[in-house]
Amino acid sequence: MDEKDLQPPRNDRANRVWLYHKYIGYGDHIERFGEIKGIDDFCKKAQLVNYEQYRALQEGFNAGMWDKYTGMLVWKNQNPWTALRGQFYDVFLDQNGGFYGFQHGAVPLHVQLNLNDSSVCVANQTIFDASNLTIETQLFDLHGKKLSGEQFQISVQASTHKIAGKLFAGSKPSGLYFARLILKNESGKILDENLYWLTGEGSDMQELEKLQPVTLQLQIEKDEQGRRFAVITNNGNETAFFTRLKISDKQTNELVLPVFFEENYLTFFHGEQKKIAIDLSHLSSEIKLENLQLELEPWNGTAVKQDL
Repeated sequence: MDEKDLQPPRNDRANRVWLYHKYIGYGDHIERFGEIKGIDDFCKKAQLVNYEQYRALQEGFNAGMWDKYTGMLVWKNQNPWTALRGQFYDVFLDQNGGFYGFQHGAVPLHVQLNLNDSSVCVANQTIFDASNLTIETQLFDLHGKKLSGEQFQISVQASTHKIAGKLFAGSKPSGLYFARLILKNESGKILDENLYWLTGEGSDMQELEKLQPVTLQLQIEKDEQGRRFAVITNNGNETAFFTRLKISDKQTNELVLPVFFEENYLTFFHGEQKKIAIDLSHLSSEIKLENLQLELEPWNGTAVKQDL
């Protein structure tokens, strides 16, 4: 499948309308992750492209903040008509990978990897100085084996960004690998966390096809106010990459919207667990929560479902 398959011929009025609305394809960015096996596979890989694109957009701004510019306008956060990319959410308020990638890059006190020179950077967009911070860097291979780790100490004044050091103390790993950055305060509390999938060559992205199927463990917790939380654990030995959370109807399996997650499109290495808040407060009062389920869709493996 390529862009030409998604663009109709120019021989009738309906198709001229389609072209007027300017379908913008993904070029070869989808194929970087392997052969497209159908519409579901295309959409999965497109979400990954969206995530990378919008996180890079925000983090590129962070890296030049106050040196080259002092503000940023995102055009556009949604489309006035149906489109496949260039948006954070659709007309039904379903947030795509770009929404969560940009949200991640826009954390007010944020640790990031500057991809142009592999420098580890902290951007402080708050009005408060951030002192005595610790950055932990971790490199993992495709299957989650830890390759190396470093620590940096840093303080960052309000409304500035600062380079802590370089990600690589020596040579870069070969093939596809992961780099995780963790920002902590002086008490050891995690303030921010960021994960990148990196390669030596562009074709290395296709190594994601080598990931073995995973089965994640899922529990739903409720607090005294009735809020739901997803507790997700990877007890297996394989990387559970780019796992999507969504709410669906138990009978029809149709997507239920609008729902908002604290974070989405998550990666879990062996033994890791995360607790994610779920905001269901914007659903119609006609929708009964007992008829809904939470689904986890890992890149590699079957979906896991749990009643709300």
